[in-house]
Parts: sequence; structure tokens; C-alpha cells
Amino acid sequence: MTHGNGRWLNSDGTGIYVLVLVCVTLQSLPAAWSESLLLQRGTFFAGQWWQLLSAHMVHLSWLHLGFNMLGLAVLQQLLGAQLTGWRSWSGVLFIAVTISACLLAFSPAVQWYGGFSGVLTGMYISAAIAALRQQMLLGGAVLCIIGAKVIAEQWRGVAINYSSISAIPVVVDAHLYGALAGAAYAAYSCAARNAE
Repeated sequence: MTHGNGRWLNSDGTGIYVLVLVCVTLQSLPAAWSESLLLQRGTFFAGQWWQLLSAHMVHLSWLHLGFNMLGLAVLQQLLGAQLTGWRSWSGVLFIAVTISACLLAFSPAVQWYGGFSGVLTGMYISAAIAALRQQMLLGGAVLCIIGAKVIAEQWRGVAINYSSISAIPVVVDAHLYGALAGAAYAAYSCAARNAE
């Protein structure tokens, strides 16, 4: 399948792959270093505030990292036009910090967190909402799929689930907070564009 420009691969929004470089670099650090970047209740409240952002860039394994970066690549191919400019980067920051703050405030069962899946969920939601203006079918389909996934995860009523593929703990609340943050950021972005 080719995109409207006749190319097989979508080149819009490829700047977002800087996140892959950051995540791979942090994954390559010694375990003790990368563990200090996880969001951990005790150390965060002791003053390690950078964990609000750094937790989303470190992963529990290379497989965990690979799944998240594959999800990022699919997002870029589907909705790359929505991943350009400073608003895309400010959206990533907003979603990451919001997820961390919500985990600390509303999910006491979660003692530590690491991984990009919550931010990725928010990015999918934000990009899909932005795409509704020009690609209603694609944007709507992405919203339905991601929304159904988040609802199904919450339906189980557990904050932490385990992946049947990798046995990695999945903090499903991070996906919920990411989706809500992505929707909020999309609403803000839309209002800001209309005000310009």
C-alpha cells in the first residue's frame, strides 16, 4: 500500500524517532543507573523529580523496549503528519509528566514504573483526534481500537497485569492516564490552533 505521495513508507513525523535513540541509549546503561531512572515512590518523594519524565524512557528488558518502539513506528506510519513540529514534542512531555503525576496521586498499588507504553497510548489518542479533520476514517478507527484496549484493561480492575508474551508487568493505569492526557492535549492543541 502506498501513501498519497506515492511512497511505500510515510516519511512524515520521522523526527519522533529521536525517542528510539534516547530509549536505546538508556537501555544500554548499567542496570543500577537505569533503575534510578524508574519512577519509584520512595525516591521520587525524596527529591528525584526527574523520574517524572525519565521513567518513560527506560524499559524492563530489550523485548519491552522493542515492543514499545514497534508501536511508535506503527504510529508514525499511520499518523506521521500529526507528529511534526513543537506541538508534537510538547505533547510527549505533557503526556509523560501527567501519567507519572497520576500514578503517584491515584494508583497507590503502583510502587514503581518504567516504559513508554503509557506515553505511546496518549500519543495515539492525541494524533488520532488531530487526524479526524482530514482522515476521519483512520482517526476514528485508531480511537476505537485504542479506546477499546484501554477499557478492556480497566474492566479487569487491576492496576498491574502481566504480559502473556513476555511476563513483564504491565501497569494498565498508565495506559488509562496516557489516553486521558492525550485527549486533553489534543483538545488544548485544537483550541490553540483555532486561537491563532
